[in-house]
Amino acid sequence: MKSASGLVWPIVGYLFLSWPLVSAVDQPAFSPGSLESAVGFEVTVTCGTPGADIFYTTNGIDPSTADAAVISGSTIFIAKSQTLKAKAWLGGASSNVTSADYTLTGCISAGRRVE
Repeated sequence: MKSASGLVWPIVGYLFLSWPLVSAVDQPAFSPGSLESAVGFEVTVTCGTPGADIFYTTNGIDPSTADAAVISGSTIFIAKSQTLKAKAWLGGASSNVTSADYTLTGCISAGRRVE
């Protein structure tokens, strides 16, 4: 079937239906994962889906696109005990939420733990 412009509709339909659609977004990963430490440290956040936007929270609530963003491979500094959560979006698809608990136990000074 041809349109008024002479285009063949089955070809147009095939091109539309074969266009790559995002059906799954990789879940973000934290390195290190849940951890207890005497001092603050950095957590690297990554996502295996190229171009995905990663949003995170540190209050234990699941992230939304209104929360703080981090680029895959970047770090978040953990300065106090908290639950870090992250979720990635690309197009209309999103990942599952990644969660890790980080606990700071105090400082170490001259070989002694200080609280």
